[in-house]
Amino acid sequence: MATEKAKAPGLHAIVIGVNNYPHLPTGTGPGKRNEYGKLNQLVSPALSAQAISSWLLNEREASQIKLRSLHLLSSSAIANAPTGDIEFAHAAPTINNVAKAIRKWKSLGDKSAENVLLFYFCGHGFRFGQTDSLLCQDFGQKTSNHFKGALDVQGLLLGMQTCNAQRQLYFFDACRTDMTDFMRQPYSCGEAVINPTGLLLQPGRQIALWASTPRNKAYGYLDGRASVFAEGVIAAFRGAAARPAGNGFEINTSRLKEAIDEYTRARGKGVDQVVHLDHAVRDFAIADLSGNPIVPVSVACRDATLHKEAKFLCAATAAAGSCVMRRDELHEESWDFEVLMGQYDFTAHFDNNNSLIATNEQVQPPYRRVLL
Repeated sequence: MATEKAKAPGLHAIVIGVNNYPHLPTGTGPGKRNEYGKLNQLVSPALSAQAISSWLLNEREASQIKLRSLHLLSSSAIANAPTGDIEFAHAAPTINNVAKAIRKWKSLGDKSAENVLLFYFCGHGFRFGQTDSLLCQDFGQKTSNHFKGALDVQGLLLGMQTCNAQRQLYFFDACRTDMTDFMRQPYSCGEAVINPTGLLLQPGRQIALWASTPRNKAYGYLDGRASVFAEGVIAAFRGAAARPAGNGFEINTSRLKEAIDEYTRARGKGVDQVVHLDHAVRDFAIADLSGNPIVPVSVACRDATLHKEAKFLCAATAAAGSCVMRRDELHEESWDFEVLMGQYDFTAHFDNNNSLIATNEQVQPPYRRVLL
């Protein structure tokens, strides 16, 4: 029975998080490349990769598209490896390991047109002309060509157009810094990994979303959190990218950019980061929800001088269930949380004058900002 489940169509995922770059000037390896002095070691990629992996393994809801395999390539291991029918592997995010994982991933996708493929990368990135490079852990190791340790994004996407899987999702959580800031055009922009053999390329199967626009930066937290883009991806699949379908809801590709963009704008405090859609494809469903979608919410006072004195309350009306949430700690920033779609009463209480401000709002995807 387990063999039959493993062969059934489903979701196959590659998740990559690169914190450690030994050959950058701040690294611990030999042969450091001083020309990349602006590139530091990173904090959030491994945390982001773990957050995406944990969501895939433990929280993702998709009753018709089950997770079949997950290959995690990260600077640190996942806390608990999965058991059961899910094919799982973990390795360091070197270019050889990444290439091996991608080739296995494509072979799994080739087994059925009904398979869904998901690719997530978090780490350093470069842009040169129309080509993007994702830097693997051993970037800079080869003296003759530093980009032997990088992945050529456009080459990867082109090669994967030969894959039989009809639905392919790519999330690139990386900067697209102009490479000419560091060097002239390199010998190559990385390894393409998949050779696009034959003429029967089948476009329209891929959606590629970047955390940043060309020649701009993406940002990661330094305080032990996954990146805001990783959080946005998870929020989108939990419901922010949902739309009605039949008697329930489904997650569609056409709403992914809107949902992740709204999330990063609201939650990326003080960061000017814009999600970029690299591929325009036909709309297709990538998950279905058994209940109402979970929607991210931000609550704040319209008058910013009152905000840091407010204690907030969120209470669902009868139609939305019995959810009651409160924040009694005083903060200068907005109150950010997630609730099921529905009608809610929002209240701000002020102890200093025993007053309150209240409103009733409909919470629905992709995001709800409430001002009191």
